[in-house]
Amino acid sequence: MHFRKVFAALALALALALALTSQIPAAPGAPARKSASAAKARKSPAHTIRGEVVEVHHGKEHSTLTVKVHPPAQKSAAPKKSISARAAAAPKKKAEVKQEHTVKVEVDRHTKFERVTHRNGKAHHQKTTLSAVHKGEHVAVHLTGQHHAREVDILGRDPKAAVTAKAARKK
Repeated sequence: MHFRKVFAALALALALALALTSQIPAAPGAPARKSASAAKARKSPAHTIRGEVVEVHHGKEHSTLTVKVHPPAQKSAAPKKSISARAAAAPKKKAEVKQEHTVKVEVDRHTKFERVTHRNGKAHHQKTTLSAVHKGEHVAVHLTGQHHAREVDILGRDPKAAVTAKAARKK
C-alpha cells in the first residue's frame, strides 16, 4: 500500500515538471524552436515551372529569364479497371487544355544554378552559373514567391557524353 502512494506521488511530480518545462520560453539570444511543419513549408518550393528559355537578360542587381512554360501532361483517357460499368458509360467531359505561355522570372546572386544530366541511369547535378543558361535550353525553375527563382535546373544531355558519343560514331 505504501509503494502505491509513493509511485502515485512520483508520477504526479513528473507530470507537473514536464508541464512546466514545456511552457518555459527559450533563453534570450537562443534560437527559437521551429515546428517540423514550419520547416517543411519553408524548404518546399512555392511552385516549380518547366519550360524552354526564350530570352536571358543580364542586369547588374538582378537578371531575368523568360521561360515558355510547357503545359502539364494530360492524363490518359483510358478508364481504370476499378470503375463501375455505370460510371464508365457516363459521357466524358472535355478537359481544359492549358496553352503554353511565357513567364518572366527574376534571378539574383542568391539563386542557385545546376546542370542536371543523366548518365548510366543516374542523375548528376553540377553547379553552374547564369552564364550557362542560353536561349532554347530546357529548364526547371523552383520559385520562392511571385516570379523569383530560388533554384534553376538546366535540363539536358551531358555535354561530355555527347562528345564521346559523337567520337564513337565517327570510328
